[in-house]
Amino acid sequence: MRATARALDAALRGEDCAADLDRARGLDLAHRAAHPTRHDAVLRAGLHLTHEAVADHQATRSTRP
Repeated sequence: MRATARALDAALRGEDCAADLDRARGLDLAHRAAHPTRHDAVLRAGLHLTHEAVADHQATRSTRP
């Protein structure tokens, strides 16, 4: 969650958050692989949606003049 928070904070400050977002996504995937039977679907879904929103923000920011 801290990696996701760092990515979100960087995005909100208008900074490049690509590396932070990649790290957050990688940690999320590793957690899912290590704990496939955990019942934390709501938390995982929230993190996934946050990652998607930050990625969309980053993409929009990088295409502006």
